[in-house]
Amino acid sequence: MTTSPYAAGPDPSAGQPTRRLSRQTDGRPAAPVRIVHLGVGNFFRAHAAWYTERASDAAEWGIAAFTGRSPATARALSAQEGLYTLLVRGPEGAAPEVISSLSAVHPADDLDALRRYLADPRVSVVTATVTEAGYRRSSSGGLDTSAEDVVRDVAALRGDPVDGVVTTTPGRLVAGLLARRAAGAGPIAVVPNDNVPDNGEMVARVVRDLARVVDPSLETWVGEHVSFVTTMVDRITPRTTADDRAEVARQLGIDDPETVPTEPFSEWVLSGSFPGGRPDWEAAGARFVDDVGPFEQRKLWLLNGSHSLLAYAGSSLGHETVADAIADPEVRSWVEEWWDAASAHLSLPADEVRDYRAALLARYRNPSIRHLLAQIAADGSQKIPIRAVPVVRAELEAGRVSRGALRLVAAWIAHLRGPEHRSPTHTPTRSSPSGRAPSTRPLDVRSGGSPSTPDPTPTRCWGRSRGSWRASRRDAAHDPAGGHRHRRRHHGGQGRRFRGPRPTRARWSGRPGTSGRPRRAAGAWCAPRAVDGSAGVPAGPAAVRLAGPGRRGRPRRDAALPRRRRRTARRR
Repeated sequence: MTTSPYAAGPDPSAGQPTRRLSRQTDGRPAAPVRIVHLGVGNFFRAHAAWYTERASDAAEWGIAAFTGRSPATARALSAQEGLYTLLVRGPEGAAPEVISSLSAVHPADDLDALRRYLADPRVSVVTATVTEAGYRRSSSGGLDTSAEDVVRDVAALRGDPVDGVVTTTPGRLVAGLLARRAAGAGPIAVVPNDNVPDNGEMVARVVRDLARVVDPSLETWVGEHVSFVTTMVDRITPRTTADDRAEVARQLGIDDPETVPTEPFSEWVLSGSFPGGRPDWEAAGARFVDDVGPFEQRKLWLLNGSHSLLAYAGSSLGHETVADAIADPEVRSWVEEWWDAASAHLSLPADEVRDYRAALLARYRNPSIRHLLAQIAADGSQKIPIRAVPVVRAELEAGRVSRGALRLVAAWIAHLRGPEHRSPTHTPTRSSPSGRAPSTRPLDVRSGGSPSTPDPTPTRCWGRSRGSWRASRRDAAHDPAGGHRHRRRHHGGQGRRFRGPRPTRARWSGRPGTSGRPRRAAGAWCAPRAVDGSAGVPAGPAAVRLAGPGRRGRPRRDAALPRRRRRTARRR
């Protein structure tokens, strides 16, 4: 990682004054705008804007960026002519670099500027980083045409295709494409950089859906003139802190409120065509391939999967950050076992997988990036089914029960059960509301969830009804998986319980009950303390099922998300 040619500036702590960024003294002259970007967050400025800055032809490719909801970033960056400092925090220290690739920054509601740029034939690339939610998708993956803001955008573009006011990301893209078609500005490439598998097809679908309802002829034009590029992106970019700004002031003598901290590692893999041209992003390390899928899978299993393992298993041992957890030899051995299990099912060359694993270890050990395990642990019920379950299934299909793969599931279940079940040596002492002593045997994360002896204690589930306590004695002879399904239906104020042997599945709402234990999600299957080597996954070649889509195909609520309290109507 190279740094900017600045010499260290005066140290503000010594009373020396600081200055603001300006193109007269910093960076380089603004390049002509040939790229439009939607979503000016820290990740974009540490990733796509940095790759454009490092391109060999950077002087020919300027970016006009549009913010999300808040115009504050546009005002702050415009005040310093689009310049900002990228603070690369590596193990050896922090290295600041002034980025000049933003030629203009606009608030999201400046639709006149957006239409003007996209009507310019010199503009040939649109990039976007707005998160998956920003594309207003329905549960089927297409555009959610029933959403109120989408309905308003459709009405606005039908009523006035030239000046209609839109607010959603699909609406802004279609408004710009309408202006481009009217100007005859030629083909263009749309490049989403959101951390979503097959993101190019995702954006293509919502744009075509909106174009179809606004103007059916536009959908045909989009198919002929717009390419959608699929990408895989990776670079850890924490939130900016006062320490980051102080470090820039110390080294450069610059007061930059728009400082962006990041790590030395960065990866960008792209697949698709650029009919109007693009910057030489390869000079900065970007890779262009025929299929992004194998790289997405590698990242999902090796990086995201090990992140989840560190978050759940590492926190059970008292670690707070990724760097703290990976420094623990035991936790690192768990990560290596997970990688061994996942790597066996990747299609990339073994040498490339080995190098990627080594790069991940170097990234995790970086103490300058404070990546909190609690932050990674959020939304586990959405992450575990796509990060862990495919590897567990692949191992079962290969005739193996891998502790390295199962430990991730075991650690997640232990995490949901609360602190008293996270440490393999902790013995809970609090009694249950029913008077029964709670199990003194936590799920064994160290052994991958495998019990050494059968556990005769009841399986306990916290229901939705005011945290009511329910327990049933497991009968190993009757149900080898060790679980009973409990469902309480509210009917006239009376609860009816349905019980029967079922394969065990753990799905907990994570919301504390009346005694502090996590509530069980409604209709979930109770999870025993441990299940024949799989911690909630039935032994043998049976399909592994974890929390996934709920009724009507909608995703189930995760523990990290707020939930409205609903009262159950009582019949009188």
